[in-house]
Amino acid sequence: MTILLSYLAGIIDSDGCISITKVRPNGLNKTCRHFLVVSIQMQEKRVIDFLAKKFDRNVIRHKKRGHQKRDSFRVTWQAINAMELLKKVKPYLIGKKDQADIAIQFQNHISSINRRGRGKRISKEEIIKRDKFHQEISQLKHSTKGRSTTIIRTP
Repeated sequence: MTILLSYLAGIIDSDGCISITKVRPNGLNKTCRHFLVVSIQMQEKRVIDFLAKKFDRNVIRHKKRGHQKRDSFRVTWQAINAMELLKKVKPYLIGKKDQADIAIQFQNHISSINRRGRGKRISKEEIIKRDKFHQEISQLKHSTKGRSTTIIRTP
């Protein structure tokens, strides 16, 4: 299992996405909703099929568009499933370890709120807390963009 988890961590670091998705209010939902999502999307279907089988997930197919030459495939974990996955792969993550930390904190917070009052209207203070988690993870994703790359040679 250790090899599988380290393999998955490498894929998450390269082709994965750890996010806190924010859904704005619509007709049924009167307040914003936030939920944790971990997804991996790539054109290599064999890898996605392998992960889906090993982790009991479904595969979502995305038809090629625009400049894409092939369809892509995605596997996704949400909420508690995403948190449990991140806890398992976190020791092996390198590039997205900080995002995993925030995601785990977020889901722990959401889970504690849901145990106390599932179905109740979400307060403005709670929405602000959730937005803060959302912003923190977004900032981490974009913190390396625009920086110059330095190549370090080791003997």
